[in-house]
Amino acid sequence: MRLLTIATGVLSAIVAVWCFANQGAVFASVAFVIGMMMLLHGVCEICGYFAVHRKMGHASYILSEGASDFLLGILVLANCLNTESAVPVFFGMWVLFSGSIRAATALNSNIKKGGDIDALYMLIVGTISMIVGVYSFCNVLLLGVPNVLLISICFLIKSVNTIATGIEMPHKKKERLMAENLQVLPLKRKKRQEEGKRAVKIQREKAQDEDTNAKEEKVLELFAQILAAQQEEKEVNETRKDLPEDNLETEGNENNTEENKA
Repeated sequence: MRLLTIATGVLSAIVAVWCFANQGAVFASVAFVIGMMMLLHGVCEICGYFAVHRKMGHASYILSEGASDFLLGILVLANCLNTESAVPVFFGMWVLFSGSIRAATALNSNIKKGGDIDALYMLIVGTISMIVGVYSFCNVLLLGVPNVLLISICFLIKSVNTIATGIEMPHKKKERLMAENLQVLPLKRKKRQEEGKRAVKIQREKAQDEDTNAKEEKVLELFAQILAAQQEEKEVNETRKDLPEDNLETEGNENNTEENKA
């Protein structure tokens, strides 16, 4: 729908160029092309509204413009503009209505909703549309621009409005990527948390293993000391057993003599 709206705006610009090239023609000779283009604008904008109104909170202006384009296109095709003097007023009201809706939407979005859309271009284009619409009422009194040339200017402004509307519509691919990211982010966060828990658990296990190894080393060291002491005591006992009994008695007498002297 986004691309269709932009294509409609481009087609409207082509019609504006065609009207500019035929600015000397009377309105009746170009009424069919203009009426069909207005109908196409209306259908495209109405379909665009129903396609994006849930995603765009300010999309009501698209429906208003589409309805007015469709109804006014029917009037043009029905040959309701019988006189040339009614043509500037008719298209002036058309462009004035479109510009006022866009300007009001831009101001409302910027003030009440905190500028959730880029309202500057809507305000600028809406203001230009209103200026052209007001001039159309006074065309006969001012420059007297030919009606078909004035219609060309109106369609050029309308093409800018339509292209801007198409650009503003939500991009499906971008929304799909955002939705996928919103679905993937919790999974990534959960996976990251699990990895963190696993890393902490591994560190704790390593610390416990290191404590256990240290305790085992201390126990083995103590056990080795005990074995060494027992082995030393065993060697001393074996040495005493190997000594002659006379030496033992002599050592005992020497010890007694030393004790008596003392």
